[in-house]
Amino acid sequence: MLCHYQDGVCVRCGHRVPAEFADRPMVRQCDRIALGDDLENWLTAFGVTKERWVAAKQALGLPPTCNCEARKKWLNEASAILHAKVQDLTHAVQDYYSRPR
Repeated sequence: MLCHYQDGVCVRCGHRVPAEFADRPMVRQCDRIALGDDLENWLTAFGVTKERWVAAKQALGLPPTCNCEARKKWLNEASAILHAKVQDLTHAVQDYYSRPR
């Protein structure tokens, strides 16, 4: 996933665009893998917001709770752990195949 810059700072990982590149578009691999934030942005793009979710649950007679922040936090943490494990596995496989036979 690429960094998403607003005013020269990535909104995901906080990376700042160096001053010498401030006048050019910046493309950089983002350091932060945040599945919860990405899912929230995707759902919001389709019109599913926290407020609408709570209103829909209330209209159906369900408790008007969301628990969105806890779910988003869990997804962010789980995706970071999964990303780290995939990186470890990738390095192990690369190390194995780079050894002379």
